Amino acid sequence: MRVISLPHRLAVLFSTLLLSVLSLSCGKPPAPSAPPPPAVSVVKPVQREVTNYLLYNGITRGVKETEVRPRVSGYLDRILFKADSQVKAGDLLFVIDQRPYKVSVERAEAELKGKQAAVNSTLSNLERVKRLAVQQAASEQELIDRQAAYDLAAADVGVAQAELNEAKLNFNFTEVRAPIAGRVSRNLVDEGTLLRVNEPILATIVNDEQIYVDFQVSEAEFLDYIRKNPKARTDKAAEMEPVIVELGMADEAGYSRSGRVIAGDNTVDPSTATFGVRGIFENPDKQIAPGLYVRVRTLMGTVTATLVPDVAVQADQRGEFVYVVIKDKDGRDVATRRSVQSGPLAGAYRRIISGIEPDDQVIFNGLLRVRPEAPVTPVFDAPPALPATMPATQPTTRATTRPATQPATTTIQ
Repeated sequence: MRVISLPHRLAVLFSTLLLSVLSLSCGKPPAPSAPPPPAVSVVKPVQREVTNYLLYNGITRGVKETEVRPRVSGYLDRILFKADSQVKAGDLLFVIDQRPYKVSVERAEAELKGKQAAVNSTLSNLERVKRLAVQQAASEQELIDRQAAYDLAAADVGVAQAELNEAKLNFNFTEVRAPIAGRVSRNLVDEGTLLRVNEPILATIVNDEQIYVDFQVSEAEFLDYIRKNPKARTDKAAEMEPVIVELGMADEAGYSRSGRVIAGDNTVDPSTATFGVRGIFENPDKQIAPGLYVRVRTLMGTVTATLVPDVAVQADQRGEFVYVVIKDKDGRDVATRRSVQSGPLAGAYRRIISGIEPDDQVIFNGLLRVRPEAPVTPVFDAPPALPATMPATQPTTRATTRPATQPATTTIQ
């Protein structure tokens, strides 16, 4: 029996373990290769002519608005109209108790008759004294007295006639009629209410065939306009083309009606640094009611602009930016951040005022896969379609950056 020493047994065991490790290392698969750069859609900026608009919030007002008030005192007797209906100028709306005023008219008529009788009597006496004076049978003083009596009686007739006219006028005022044509409100008082002169308001009437829209422009926009249009504040303003304004209701996505600017304030409000402007719109279908808050935009000409898809423009604490594809020192395509100053929207595109060049490859799709200065694979996919007309809406503020939470107009997956 062969005896193997302990050192020899350890050497054999070590050799066996070494051979096992070598055999395992020879059969290990190679390490996986790095994934390819992510594919991103790119587009070059486009140059297009766009229309400038300025956006505002406005309030609608009736072209003619009037308050119907009582012109005499008394108890309201009758209401003769239907609320929220069209009335014509002169239509009878309310009747105030007429009985006291009818009595006043009858009294004034009686007093006038009495005064006219006095005139006839004094006139007869005056003519008699004149005949006697010719015959030298009446003194000159008596003639003067008779003439004065007649003049006083004639004056009393004039006063009585005026009082009768006033009584008739007050009687007519008991019938409260529409001062203008338009849409009448509900009655603001009920029958039996005691009315006083000019108090309270009985109803209101608004002529809504046309509608005013009042809005405020900033001091900077006001100054910019009058600098570009020197005639605007002169007697030659009528020679200028009217400023077109468009109106959008709260339940509308766009601007469904077109009007024109007809007036502006005579001063700039120093407390708000704004200038009041009034536009007028036709309202044949009566869909615009006075007192509505509406959106207004004014047409401010056309310009040639640099446009990129709006989804390409992002914002963070450092401001607005886009990713563009450039070559690094190793010749690879990498995405790099480019700070930009953006302007208003033009359809699905955003105007870029500064920050990019015409040959830049702007990333507009696959932005979630982009890392700054990381390799990418640019693909020239079809960008959003350019509309036939390119309206560009400009915000009323002069900020050059958008909040990071502002949603894009069009999203391309």
